[in-house]
Amino acid sequence: MDPISGALLAFTAIKKGIAIGKDLSAMGKDLNNLFSFIDGAKEAHKNPSNKSDPLSSYIAYTKALDYERELRDVIISQRGMKGYAKFEEFRRQAAKAQREGRY
Repeated sequence: MDPISGALLAFTAIKKGIAIGKDLSAMGKDLNNLFSFIDGAKEAHKNPSNKSDPLSSYIAYTKALDYERELRDVIISQRGMKGYAKFEEFRRQAAKAQREGRY
């Protein structure tokens, strides 16, 4: 499955879960899949390789930004700005731990 399709499935599952009242913590796997796609697309856009197709990279990047913006709106509607700030803090910590794990 290509990354965009995987991200779409994860995003759809998150939106459905929130619509039926699931807590975000219960959807951790889908959130991880979605943010893996978002972070990967952003990184690929920053550091394009000769192997990547520029159009595919651009489409993935814009899709990632759309998903990120929509997810932000969902979190703010459920938890408010403080909840979103806390979410971003956890996301930064996870990215830092992942970077440190590589070394």
